[in-house]
Amino acid sequence: MAQCSALMEVMETHVSKQPQKDHLADAKAALFDAAVAQSRVEGRDPSELADVHRVKQGEWEAMGYSMAFKAEFRDWTDYCRSLARSHKKALHESMLR
Repeated sequence: MAQCSALMEVMETHVSKQPQKDHLADAKAALFDAAVAQSRVEGRDPSELADVHRVKQGEWEAMGYSMAFKAEFRDWTDYCRSLARSHKKALHESMLR
């Protein structure tokens, strides 16, 4: 979920229109909060998630705008949507279509 949060953060930087930008910010926060909660359930240190988030964010940023045209991007958005649903994290209906 930390990886999904990182993806939402990078997507947010590529979007200028509202309310989409806010929806991405909300998704980023919801997914990171879910990652922290899951980490605690698993008995892991949630502080490790910041590193996971930072690394994945850097990988997505390195792709630039072309990330939206990569199969990996579609796979991750599908995964993140599914993961959010399984953890009962509501994403705005316009997210990750």
